[in-house]
Amino acid sequence: MTANVERPWLIVGIDFGTTFSGVAWGMDGCPDDIEVIQTWPGGGNTTSQKIPTLLLYDGKRMKWGYEAEQTVHPGNQHRLIQGVKLLMDEGQEFRYAPTSESGKLIKQMGKSAVQVSCDYLASLVTHAREMLRRRFGAALQTFDLHYILTVPAVWSDKGKNSTMQAAHLAEIPAANLTLLSEPEAAAVYAIRTIQPNTIAEGHCLIVCDAGGGTVVSLRPHNSLKNFSDQFSQDIITYRAVCGSVMLDERFDDLVKTVIEQKSAKGLPPASARAAKKYWQDYIKPKYAGPVGQNEFDDPGYWVPIPGVSGIRQVDLSEGHLYLEKYTPFLTISTT
Repeated sequence: MTANVERPWLIVGIDFGTTFSGVAWGMDGCPDDIEVIQTWPGGGNTTSQKIPTLLLYDGKRMKWGYEAEQTVHPGNQHRLIQGVKLLMDEGQEFRYAPTSESGKLIKQMGKSAVQVSCDYLASLVTHAREMLRRRFGAALQTFDLHYILTVPAVWSDKGKNSTMQAAHLAEIPAANLTLLSEPEAAAVYAIRTIQPNTIAEGHCLIVCDAGGGTVVSLRPHNSLKNFSDQFSQDIITYRAVCGSVMLDERFDDLVKTVIEQKSAKGLPPASARAAKKYWQDYIKPKYAGPVGQNEFDDPGYWVPIPGVSGIRQVDLSEGHLYLEKYTPFLTISTT
């Protein structure tokens, strides 16, 4: 009689974010050997650890991530769904306009936030499985896959249940799925990556999870014997749905205000999207503090505003608006 042989595990971590999402994987028993998926549909030859959390239902076809971002045009931009994750917990209050608009669109389509999240997660998981097939080939069949899906610490039980439901609809087996709070995942990672001689038994770690949609500050404690993964949350000192998407919205308001104060035509949506993408890709992630802290730092930014011209009161040069740095805000250079 042949004894049952336990199959090895592949652990697949999924970060389903408000603005961007990502996937990483590792083998059970090899916690320091983690691979992050960096190639995505529609991403071309570029690599990135994250893909936009965007969906576009164009007729019968659903596009997601970079494909959705690239196919948006004036005729279908009203069907772009953003920030659907924030709709998963109805008890949470948020002030992110794109999510509010997406909520209205989802209802008009006769869908729910869970169904739309399922569509995105299904695409994300399908791509992850394809990457694993390319990596392991036929040997992938010898592994059992276990999925860990992160959720905000602010989520209520209802929000967590909605997330579980979306994952199940995306064909992630319930028995192979674990929910993990985002700051808890960050704390465990920090404990593993900090040099062992810098922390000791009884030390307190403070974690600030400043995400795209949610922000949490907590003070955890941990038994550091053998640097085990036994983590317990002591106290959440701050939680709110006020992530960096709020910065995106304020930047949108800033650019629109400047242009619309000087032009009766207003700012075309395509122009606003181009400015916002430049903000998200270059200004926000590379901001290094007030001007003057780095002698090589540029004192301002030239933000692309295509489709806007002839506004003499605003400093436009070849379709670019100059925004000057000023501690702690951006100011507008006008003539």
